[in-house]
Amino acid sequence: MKVGDRVADRYTIVGVLGKGAFGTVFAATADATGERAAIKVLREGLGADGDTQASRRFRREAQVLARVRHRGLVRLLGAGEWRGQSFLAMELVTGDPLDRVIAARAPLPPAEAASIVCQALEALGFVHAAGILHRDLKPANLMLADGGTVRLLDFGMAKLLGASLLTCSGQALGTVTYMAPESLKGEGGIPADIYSLGVILYELLAARPPFTGRTLSELVFASLMRSGKALPDVGRPLAPALWETVRRACASAPEDRFPDCEAFLAALRPHAPALPSSGGDVPDACV
Repeated sequence: MKVGDRVADRYTIVGVLGKGAFGTVFAATADATGERAAIKVLREGLGADGDTQASRRFRREAQVLARVRHRGLVRLLGAGEWRGQSFLAMELVTGDPLDRVIAARAPLPPAEAASIVCQALEALGFVHAAGILHRDLKPANLMLADGGTVRLLDFGMAKLLGASLLTCSGQALGTVTYMAPESLKGEGGIPADIYSLGVILYELLAARPPFTGRTLSELVFASLMRSGKALPDVGRPLAPALWETVRRACASAPEDRFPDCEAFLAALRPHAPALPSSGGDVPDACV
């Protein structure tokens, strides 16, 4: 695709937003309404009919966004194939992914960090209510949109609650820094997503994740072996109740964490400024 192309006779490409290993995201305009859109195009050769990891992730993201609607998720405008390439058309949200926010401004004020994670929890709670795990929550997959609202991104690794978290090759997928210890063993459920948001909250407050390693092997080993280890201090004073919330969300054992987003949100909300109303719809039947 290139600037000026009309995709599926519905969208006109106006620019490139970014490129990755699996494809490219273009800025576009919906011809009928003039609405700005982001067109995610799967790289040629990885079509929707294929059985590659990329094509499966692409289809899964389209299914989740089509079934679960919430102000904290990007809105799916359409999906299909054009000139042999699979595409997703989504609303174009302007802002910065949270990893850029952390690199530029962390540590954030506690109230701002709490507000960001509270908004993520509201959206994630709707996703869980639809019977879906995100499985890849990390700063790069949360967008701080213009105006301060938070959006969850990239549902390509989502799974139904209760399904195996292992791939067909027996490997757990995700970003190790933000994965719960049980996820590395192909186990887990809602508390694994809770853990990931807990680590993100810690990083917003400390400008670093709580557990690191120089290599992937070191990260995996540290995560699997850290049962009972105290959460490192964030390096600055926090209200005791906020620190206890962070500590519980990041607990190594799933049973020691908050059981769901609602419980995490109830503990964190007192530390956040006034938040926008939920604005979410009741999820449709899960995919």
